[in-house]
Amino acid sequence: MRGMVAMGRIALAGHIRPSSPHWTAATGGLASAVVPAALPGQTQIGIPGTHTYGYDALGRRVSKTVNGVTRVYINNADWQEVAEYQGTAGVPPAQPGTAGFQPALVQSYVFGTYIDEVLCMVKPDGQRYWYSTNDLYSVYALTDGTGTVVERYIYDPYGGCTILAPDGVTVRPESLYGNTHTFTGRTEDKETGLFNFRNRMYSTELGRFVSRDPIGYVDGFGLYGAYFVPSAHDPQGTWVIIRNHEKRRASAVPSRGDTIAGLAPMAKLDVAQYTKWLDMEAVPVCPASADDAVRFKSDGTPCCKFTVPNVFVMGTSYSQFSVSTPFLNRWVSQVGKAAIKQGLYVRLYIKTTLTYPGIDNTSAGLRQALSSRDTWGYAFFGHGIKYYLDAEMRNTNGSFVWDHATDDYINPGWINNPFRYGLGINYHCYADEQPWTSLISANGKYYGSSGWLSAMSGPRGVGYWGSWDSLITEAVK
Repeated sequence: MRGMVAMGRIALAGHIRPSSPHWTAATGGLASAVVPAALPGQTQIGIPGTHTYGYDALGRRVSKTVNGVTRVYINNADWQEVAEYQGTAGVPPAQPGTAGFQPALVQSYVFGTYIDEVLCMVKPDGQRYWYSTNDLYSVYALTDGTGTVVERYIYDPYGGCTILAPDGVTVRPESLYGNTHTFTGRTEDKETGLFNFRNRMYSTELGRFVSRDPIGYVDGFGLYGAYFVPSAHDPQGTWVIIRNHEKRRASAVPSRGDTIAGLAPMAKLDVAQYTKWLDMEAVPVCPASADDAVRFKSDGTPCCKFTVPNVFVMGTSYSQFSVSTPFLNRWVSQVGKAAIKQGLYVRLYIKTTLTYPGIDNTSAGLRQALSSRDTWGYAFFGHGIKYYLDAEMRNTNGSFVWDHATDDYINPGWINNPFRYGLGINYHCYADEQPWTSLISANGKYYGSSGWLSAMSGPRGVGYWGSWDSLITEAVK
């Protein structure tokens, strides 16, 4: 699964007509957008005037009228606009099969398996134009039936599109082929300067949606933020990390002007150690240093492919106090599910006398996983120790106990980590007796218990750091 699958889920879940300060509701399933003329010294965005948009009962756009010219859109069950028809000026928009419909096909589209994976644009004369897209499904080139590039597209960090001639230099004010599918595969309304994301409109000028998320706080507390662009107003922080819980490494997709120094805080890792955690596949050249901007090819794609660690290692040893075991098992399950939900590849190690298919129950396997370049973070749940009288054993105080009977302990000094992790969780007694924080990046998160840990009561028990789901979400994002 690549790119922006979450956007498709949001789009299909809302079923609500777009609304924003630009829009006012009207009767009959219509909405209007008023675009003011630019003041002296300002750049005109969109086409001045009042533009009208029609929607069906599900909230899908079925028409728009700009300067008296109407376009009618045919939607399939997946909310994809598969065809555009030209209406008649002054005639209310109508759908196929109804009176007043003017069957003047403008163009139709063929889509792939992803909701915004547009593959081909077909003209009424049968001429086909094919789309080339990047990992975000943003279109970077349009080719004809012979494979010849007829138009190119480049983007600023927030999705503003510049249309270029095939030479990649000459700027075109608009597409010569009537193409409106550009940033993330969505269509831009030139009359408003906004992108139509089905349930909401997106502004490349603001790097934000212009209305609240119709499904609320499901994806975070920023109701206007777009997850495919930076959440902060920082043009250098535009990397997009695409995680897949089935893959040990995550793709990192840059925008123009991005540097590795800007990627490190998003990956929650240290920039000084980037050569240890970042994989770069040159096609044909990669940045020479962390401060060098990523280079782009003429087709708008980066000259280098980047991946970052995506493995989350979890180790749990059964407690010598049987009453704690059910709680530990439940929390391990909750953390694991939360990590998978965020796209992390979870590796689970359990200390048990039983054998489970696909689960390693040895401390050697756990240590080996922690020393991998693919490991982004870890979580330990179980038993910790503290020796008060035995001076020779005090250096093991605060260790994570894998097997108390064989003195099989794990502490920071015995972990051969190639770089500092993005997340560390130590849910066991006396974790504060060991320098576990030395394993964690300055950009990362650490959660460690303090003193004797009660699994039954008090702040050290249930809900030690609040919701496990929100803890993992905050650490990853």
